[in-house]
Amino acid sequence: MTYSALDRDRELAAHRDVAIETMVRFMRRAWDLGKRKAEGVVRFTQTVLTNMIMIQNPQDGRVVAQLRTKKDWGGVTLPGGHVEPGESMLEAVRREAFEETGLTVGAVELCGISHWRRDADDARNIVLMYRTTDYAGELCEDSEEGRVFWVSLEELQAMELSNMLQPMLEVILRGNASEAYGVWVEDFSAPMTVQ
Repeated sequence: MTYSALDRDRELAAHRDVAIETMVRFMRRAWDLGKRKAEGVVRFTQTVLTNMIMIQNPQDGRVVAQLRTKKDWGGVTLPGGHVEPGESMLEAVRREAFEETGLTVGAVELCGISHWRRDADDARNIVLMYRTTDYAGELCEDSEEGRVFWVSLEELQAMELSNMLQPMLEVILRGNASEAYGVWVEDFSAPMTVQ
């Protein structure tokens, strides 16, 4: 993997532009929702920042998947996790990819966001979704999160996926900074809308 300072600068500029465009759309949506409330716009809400990445083999198109064992997000999913205090979004997705797969990720593409409001407490979860074919290292078979493996996209979509992964995959595969939005209820019965 050859990843120069110029590549990094180009990636950061492209990432910044897409992130700004996505956040402007997100803020407009929040403003429109707020105008409908008699009390005015709610300016602050508890927010959880996370990421997800599709690591794809450029030769055969297979992607890294993970069979998670945790009950809060069980089933087959893609690598990712929480953004830690003091981390940039890019640092967080690269760290999570390495921790969960053993692969070192280079250049990434921001594909879109997924966000939902938790029905129980009105908190907001935001997932920045990335894609890459630029990685190095050997895939580990197991992580603290569960078994990790290569799979074709067709096989992946036929598996028992984690809750809400299907609309997130749609956003990642579109690759045009679209979004998936929904309301998280305890039984995961509320559908997500992909825009």
